[in-house]
Amino acid sequence: MNWTIILSSVAIGSIVAAIISGLLNMLIQDRGYKRDYYKLIISKRITAYQYIETQLNVMKVAVATEGGGYYMMFGNTSNDFFQFQTNLAFALANSLWLSPETINALEKLNEAFFEINDKITDNIVDNIKIGQEYYHQLAKLRIEIENCLKNDMLSLYKVHKFLKLKTIHKGRIFNIAK
Repeated sequence: MNWTIILSSVAIGSIVAAIISGLLNMLIQDRGYKRDYYKLIISKRITAYQYIETQLNVMKVAVATEGGGYYMMFGNTSNDFFQFQTNLAFALANSLWLSPETINALEKLNEAFFEINDKITDNIVDNIKIGQEYYHQLAKLRIEIENCLKNDMLSLYKVHKFLKLKTIHKGRIFNIAK
């Protein structure tokens, strides 16, 4: 009789231990999946931010003249000027991985470039004048984007909070001259 009680207690203990072990294992796997998912999101976000950083680096190279400052990207032909905007296009194409504030700032920069693109020619002297005209506006936008990047880097690891922000995106629509 004592053996029956002991064996049934061992059997029940084994079943309970197996159930608890199984539940803990499922919980650990779920957390591992979530961790891997968050790593993927952070990786995608860093890639998008690298495009922005490269674009900002292009915009940091300035030239000072008697007529005023301008960014080096204006000291070229129209084709070269458009090439300098490639990283902005890539960053906007990856906007799903950016914060709403950063997207908004990039869209303002894109809108400014859109306006400038209509004026750029293959005459470098004219392009420099255009660059001088837009120097301060572009400098303010560059600083705004840099500040957005700094704020985003402080909370990059807060993936759950980031995903909650991604439920609605308003976007910007700007007028296209006819």
